[in-house]
Amino acid sequence: MLPVDSHRSGCVPMLARSLAAMQARLQRQEEARRAFVATASHELRTPLTSLDGMLELLNDDLEYADPDLADARDLVARARAQSRRLGRLAADLLDLSRMDAQVTLRSEPVELVEISRAVLAEFELGAHEREIRTSLELRGESAWALGDPGSIARILRILVDNAIRISPRGSEVRVRLRRGKVVTLSVCDEGPGVREEERDAIFQRFKRGRDTGGQAGFGLGLAIGRELARRMDGDLVLEPAGAIGATFTLTLPVAHAVDRDHGAPPVGTAGR
Repeated sequence: MLPVDSHRSGCVPMLARSLAAMQARLQRQEEARRAFVATASHELRTPLTSLDGMLELLNDDLEYADPDLADARDLVARARAQSRRLGRLAADLLDLSRMDAQVTLRSEPVELVEISRAVLAEFELGAHEREIRTSLELRGESAWALGDPGSIARILRILVDNAIRISPRGSEVRVRLRRGKVVTLSVCDEGPGVREEERDAIFQRFKRGRDTGGQAGFGLGLAIGRELARRMDGDLVLEPAGAIGATFTLTLPVAHAVDRDHGAPPVGTAGR
């Protein structure tokens, strides 16, 4: 047995190393928090400044006895677009705060065909305005996966929204479901694709690809989607580059018959 003093002298360096490692970890977390807040503040400031300027111009137009209604309508349309951008950013930041707080996700049988149809219906008007066709491809009549229904719907909304915003007019966005050892849900577009050097970066927070087709974004959606997928024991990946467009695939564990028999009933529009 070591003398008491010798035992204590051995513990002190270990304790010092543990405290130093903890301090370094806390410092990294604080630096990451500050960087996140600074970037989020910048992303909020840009559409807010733009929105304020448009409303000021609109107010000036309406001050005239004979206002330019065409210009006023254009300003209103642009202001509404900025308002929608702010809404998307607010939703993304709320998702990030929940994930950073480690909010527990549900794990239950989810029928992906129902969720896919519901999400595509939400984007029907926007797709029609951009003259983009949407379709659902599936093998079999159903595709059951284990996961959180609201999170699955959120990931699909992110992918479909990105695909529609980046796709050229007259193109098609396809949602494809496959069931094997895992369940895969893919969203395929006919946009500019993703450059090879950006394939990993686009899944990082506040990172965007350069080929966005003129559509502004905040670089949060794919980061949120991948983290949600991995917290459900799945993943979100960008498939190898094809001849045209990009394909993002969500993989989830299969819900077997015994899971479905004892699980909660399927939820198609959870998370709205």
